[in-house]
Amino acid sequence: PILHKLHATVFACDTDVREKMKIAANLPSIKDISPTDGLDLDENCALDHFYGFDQAAALQMFRDDADCLHIYMADFVHMGDVGFSYYLPAFVDYIGELPDDQFAEEVPDSVDYILIRFADRESFPIVLKELIKLVHDRLQKMSGDLIPTLTARLKRFLILYRKAEQVGGHQPPTRPDSI
Repeated sequence: PILHKLHATVFACDTDVREKMKIAANLPSIKDISPTDGLDLDENCALDHFYGFDQAAALQMFRDDADCLHIYMADFVHMGDVGFSYYLPAFVDYIGELPDDQFAEEVPDSVDYILIRFADRESFPIVLKELIKLVHDRLQKMSGDLIPTLTARLKRFLILYRKAEQVGGHQPPTRPDSI
């Protein structure tokens, strides 16, 4: 009986380790976040902020930092496509939680900044379409209370959303599983 308990304990630990390894294998790698392996200073900042985090940890990082929209937006502009596609859903979840006044004041500028990276691309990743739709829908819902500059911004996001719908989306780039 003692051997069975010992074997069960070892197996449970082994299963736990294997599960952690599997989770770690699915997190973006250094190369996924920084295609230059940290040689680009902006990518290096993204590595410092996101490497080793899963989406839940990234979401918590956003929640814990009142200035996150100002701090982490450059990371989304400069990180590799795999890292971008992996972490952007956490950002979408975070901004979806914001009260309307904070959303209207801060989110459009942040999203404009993220969109810089896609200025010359023919299609958007699906996750970016979800971000554009969220911003468009929230601004449209608030449009009765918006100042004129935000009404103009709503029109811009409507154009972007329609463009995203026309060109379709593509799945995020992936890398082979290492386990």
